[in-house]
Amino acid sequence: MPYTPHWLFSFRGGLGPIADPTEEWSFGLRFGVPGVANPLVPGSRIITGPMVNAFQALIQDTSMSFLAAVHTREIRAYHIGANGKILDTPVIEVIPSPNTGQASGLAVPWQNSLAITFKAGALGKGRFGRIYLPPQNYSMTPQGTVAAESATNYGTGVSSFLAAIQLGVRTQWPDARLVVAGKTGPLGTIRRVEELRVGKVVDTQRRRRRSIPETPLVMTGASAASSWNAA
Repeated sequence: MPYTPHWLFSFRGGLGPIADPTEEWSFGLRFGVPGVANPLVPGSRIITGPMVNAFQALIQDTSMSFLAAVHTREIRAYHIGANGKILDTPVIEVIPSPNTGQASGLAVPWQNSLAITFKAGALGKGRFGRIYLPPQNYSMTPQGTVAAESATNYGTGVSSFLAAIQLGVRTQWPDARLVVAGKTGPLGTIRRVEELRVGKVVDTQRRRRRSIPETPLVMTGASAASSWNAA
């Protein structure tokens, strides 16, 4: 089934020594105009200075508690076509002088992560998306979940990051919004993200841990002191 054409941005980094990382990590964000095909031609350069700065600032944000082993490497921009595949060679922005997280210690193994879930408007399939953050030094409760204060810090930090990324995208694509892309319907769907949810159960990127009840922190633009979901 077809997709509505849009942009996918992949934020990438490594774990361990910068010159020879032990592992790599990444997460992706999608931007488009709900109901409108992507007006940019393949090969357009859409990575901007604000996006690079926002990526670096996110990893260095002390309230996010990213481990000192976490460092940034590059941002990639993929133009996704109507068939759901990449249209051309991705635009790549290598992050100069890789920045690292600020937290020492290791609360959990590197493969563990917190999930950030995006919820778009309307009902039906294709309204949820998810990214996994790089390893952090979590403050845990006796119940095995991330402390509420930490979740609030993470939600605020991610909201600020998304607002800065959207600002960067809009310098070249004024109508773009953070979206969830799906294959529902004859033309596919891209839906504007209206909520982000910060998971409190530490997951792995391969499966969800379901043994602990989840009570995510839910944030909308009104509560997030940012404009990442502006109409």
